[in-house]
Amino acid sequence: MNAASHEQGTVTGLTSSGYAKVVVSRTEACGSCEVKGACQALGGQTKDLELILANSVAAKVGDIVQLTMAETAIIKASAILYLTPAVCLMLGAAVGYYMAGITGWSPDPSSAVGSIAGLLVGLMFSWIISKQVAGKKTFMPRLTSVIYRPPASTT
Repeated sequence: MNAASHEQGTVTGLTSSGYAKVVVSRTEACGSCEVKGACQALGGQTKDLELILANSVAAKVGDIVQLTMAETAIIKASAILYLTPAVCLMLGAAVGYYMAGITGWSPDPSSAVGSIAGLLVGLMFSWIISKQVAGKKTFMPRLTSVIYRPPASTT
């Protein structure tokens, strides 16, 4: 059985094509992360996250719903965003060091330049891949249940 990560959100709107607009508070999603401040320091959004998801549970505006995402998808996304630039940084440093031996340059500055170039390549590669997989069902949470439905207004 696949493990999954769960989160709660509030339905703020419905589309005519069967989708629900769901707002998820980042404080809940990021609460257990060891580096939760890094996203904001690196320019990440600090507001709530709005998702447009298939309304498979017949949610209505105002409902609190449960969203589920496979942990394998979270791990893959983390590898794309974090591991790829780190590996490219190390490869860049190794290439810089190797080039220093061939060209006769000093190894330390060559490794530093190589690591910066590798990091930039890794960040660009992560950005390109993230744009390609954005919106794919594998990396999107899905609505799994309505947790709370407010009483209907009689006014």
